[in-house]
Amino acid sequence: MKEKKFKFGDRLKELRKPNKEGDKRITMEELCGIFSEKYGLTVNKAMISRWENGSVVPDNKHLITYANYFNIDLNYLLGLSNIKRKITDFHIDSNPKKDKRFAELFSILGDMEDKKFEIIEDIVKELCNLDIEMLKAFKKIVKK
Repeated sequence: MKEKKFKFGDRLKELRKPNKEGDKRITMEELCGIFSEKYGLTVNKAMISRWENGSVVPDNKHLITYANYFNIDLNYLLGLSNIKRKITDFHIDSNPKKDKRFAELFSILGDMEDKKFEIIEDIVKELCNLDIEMLKAFKKIVKK
Protein backbone atom coordinates (compact mmCIF):
# COMPACT_ATOMS: atom_id res chain seq x y z
CA MET A 1 0.00 0.00 0.00
CA LYS A 2 1.41 3.36 -0.98
CA GLU A 3 1.69 5.88 1.85
CA LYS A 4 -0.19 9.12 1.31
CA LYS A 5 2.13 12.09 0.92
CA PHE A 6 1.70 14.67 3.65
CA LYS A 7 0.08 17.87 2.47
CA PHE A 8 0.46 20.80 4.82
CA GLY A 9 -2.72 22.44 3.51
CA ASP A 10 -4.79 19.38 4.44
CA ARG A 11 -4.10 20.06 8.10
CA LEU A 12 -5.14 23.71 7.75
CA LYS A 13 -8.33 22.72 5.93
CA GLU A 14 -9.09 20.07 8.54
CA LEU A 15 -9.00 22.67 11.32
CA ARG A 16 -11.92 24.56 9.79
CA LYS A 17 -14.11 21.44 9.84
CA PRO A 18 -16.39 20.74 12.82
CA ASN A 19 -14.66 18.91 15.69
CA LYS A 20 -17.77 17.09 16.84
CA GLU A 21 -21.36 16.63 15.88
CA GLY A 22 -23.29 19.86 16.13
CA ASP A 23 -20.21 22.05 15.64
CA LYS A 24 -20.21 24.44 12.73
CA ARG A 25 -17.57 24.55 10.02
CA ILE A 26 -15.64 27.83 9.93
CA THR A 27 -15.73 29.38 6.48
CA MET A 28 -12.72 31.05 4.92
CA GLU A 29 -14.50 34.39 5.27
CA GLU A 30 -15.09 33.81 8.98
CA LEU A 31 -11.47 32.83 9.48
CA CYS A 32 -10.35 36.01 7.71
CA GLY A 33 -12.49 38.00 10.13
CA ILE A 34 -11.10 36.15 13.15
CA PHE A 35 -7.50 36.71 12.01
CA SER A 36 -8.26 40.41 11.56
CA GLU A 37 -10.34 41.09 14.67
CA LYS A 38 -8.62 38.85 17.19
CA TYR A 39 -5.03 38.93 15.93
CA GLY A 40 -4.78 42.11 13.86
CA LEU A 41 -3.69 40.28 10.70
CA THR A 42 -4.86 41.08 7.21
CA VAL A 43 -5.87 37.82 5.56
CA ASN A 44 -8.14 37.27 2.59
CA LYS A 45 -9.97 34.22 1.25
CA ALA A 46 -7.48 33.79 -1.61
CA MET A 47 -4.58 33.56 0.86
CA ILE A 48 -6.33 30.87 2.90
CA SER A 49 -7.24 29.00 -0.28
CA ARG A 50 -3.60 28.97 -1.43
CA TRP A 51 -2.47 27.79 2.00
CA GLU A 52 -5.04 25.01 2.06
CA ASN A 53 -4.37 23.77 -1.47
CA GLY A 54 -0.65 23.71 -0.71
CA SER A 55 0.50 26.18 -3.37
CA VAL A 56 1.81 28.58 -0.69
CA VAL A 57 2.90 28.06 2.91
CA PRO A 58 1.81 30.69 5.44
CA ASP A 59 4.54 32.72 7.11
CA ASN A 60 5.38 32.24 10.79
CA LYS A 61 2.95 34.83 12.15
CA HIS A 62 0.06 33.15 10.33
CA LEU A 63 1.15 29.67 11.41
CA ILE A 64 1.36 30.81 15.00
CA THR A 65 -2.07 32.40 14.66
CA TYR A 66 -3.52 29.13 13.35
CA ALA A 67 -1.93 27.25 16.24
CA ASN A 68 -3.18 29.75 18.82
CA TYR A 69 -6.69 30.13 17.48
CA PHE A 70 -7.28 26.40 17.01
CA ASN A 71 -5.22 25.52 20.13
CA ILE A 72 -3.17 23.02 18.15
CA ASP A 73 0.47 21.97 18.39
CA LEU A 74 2.66 23.43 15.64
CA ASN A 75 4.39 20.05 15.25
CA TYR A 76 1.06 18.56 14.19
CA LEU A 77 0.25 21.52 11.99
CA LEU A 78 3.59 21.23 10.17
CA GLY A 79 3.38 17.45 9.80
CA LEU A 80 6.21 16.67 12.22
CA SER A 81 3.76 14.71 14.38
CA ASN A 82 0.52 12.91 13.69
CA ILE A 83 -0.60 13.43 17.27
CA LYS A 84 -3.20 16.18 17.36
CA ARG A 85 -2.35 17.77 20.70
CA LYS A 86 -3.55 21.05 22.09
CA ILE A 87 -1.01 23.74 22.88
CA THR A 88 -2.31 23.70 26.43
CA ASP A 89 -1.29 20.02 26.72
CA PHE A 90 2.38 20.98 26.72
CA HIS A 91 2.53 22.75 30.04
CA ILE A 92 2.01 19.87 32.39
CA ASP A 93 3.19 21.80 35.39
CA SER A 94 3.75 25.47 36.15
CA ASN A 95 7.31 24.58 37.15
CA PRO A 96 9.57 24.79 34.04
CA LYS A 97 12.03 22.26 35.54
CA LYS A 98 9.24 19.74 35.93
CA ASP A 99 8.05 20.42 32.36
CA LYS A 100 11.60 19.73 31.17
CA ARG A 101 11.64 16.43 33.06
CA PHE A 102 8.33 15.46 31.43
CA ALA A 103 9.74 16.34 28.01
CA GLU A 104 12.81 14.15 28.65
CA LEU A 105 10.60 11.30 29.81
CA PHE A 106 8.37 11.64 26.73
CA SER A 107 11.47 11.52 24.55
CA ILE A 108 12.65 8.30 26.19
CA LEU A 109 9.21 6.72 25.88
CA GLY A 110 8.86 7.86 22.28
CA ASP A 111 12.04 6.04 21.30
CA MET A 112 11.08 2.84 23.12
CA GLU A 113 10.02 -0.25 21.18
CA ASP A 114 6.28 -0.95 21.31
CA LYS A 115 6.35 -4.06 23.50
CA LYS A 116 8.45 -2.36 26.17
CA PHE A 117 6.29 0.75 25.98
CA GLU A 118 3.12 -1.27 26.60
CA ILE A 119 4.68 -2.90 29.67
CA ILE A 120 5.88 0.46 31.03
CA GLU A 121 2.43 1.94 30.40
CA ASP A 122 0.80 -0.86 32.44
CA ILE A 123 3.34 -0.44 35.25
CA VAL A 124 2.80 3.33 35.44
CA LYS A 125 -0.97 2.86 35.60
CA GLU A 126 -0.56 0.42 38.48
CA LEU A 127 1.95 2.66 40.27
CA CYS A 128 -0.52 5.55 40.17
CA ASN A 129 -2.81 3.50 42.41
CA LEU A 130 -0.18 2.99 45.12
CA ASP A 131 0.28 5.20 48.16
CA ILE A 132 3.61 6.95 48.75
CA GLU A 133 4.98 4.30 51.13
CA MET A 134 4.32 1.53 48.62
CA LEU A 135 6.03 3.62 45.92
CA LYS A 136 9.09 4.08 48.15
CA ALA A 137 9.22 0.32 48.73
CA PHE A 138 8.91 -0.31 44.98
CA LYS A 139 11.73 2.15 44.31
CA LYS A 140 14.02 0.25 46.71
CA ILE A 141 13.25 -3.03 44.95
CA VAL A 142 13.92 -1.57 41.50
CA LYS A 143 17.24 0.02 42.54
CA LYS A 144 18.67 -3.34 43.74
